[in-house]
Amino acid sequence: MRHRRRRSRSSESRGTSASVSRLSTALKHLCHTEVDLKKAAKFLAQKYATGASVTKNAQGQDEIVVQGDVSEEVLELVQGGKGVFAGVPAANVEIVEEKKKKGTE
Repeated sequence: MRHRRRRSRSSESRGTSASVSRLSTALKHLCHTEVDLKKAAKFLAQKYATGASVTKNAQGQDEIVVQGDVSEEVLELVQGGKGVFAGVPAANVEIVEEKKKKGTE
C-alpha cells in the first residue's frame, strides 16, 4: 500500500482575514435546579447535532454552552419543561453571539 503525502494549504488560500459570526446559547443558573448538567448537555448535542458542553462562567458557576444557531429551539425546549429540563425557568436561557476571526480558531 502506497502512502501519499498530503500537501498543506497556505493560509492565503483559506482566506483567514474573513470575519465569521459564531452563535452559541448559554444555559445559566442551573446549579440551583435538579438538572444533571452532563446529561442535559449530551441530550442537547444529540438532539441538535451540534457541540454542547458544561463549562464554568466568569462567576465560577457551571453552565451549558450549545454551539450553533439553535437558541430558539433550546428556549422552546426549556419553556416546555419536559424531560431533563423539568422545573427550569426560561429566564435561565441567555443567547450569546460571539464573533471570531476565521484564522484564530
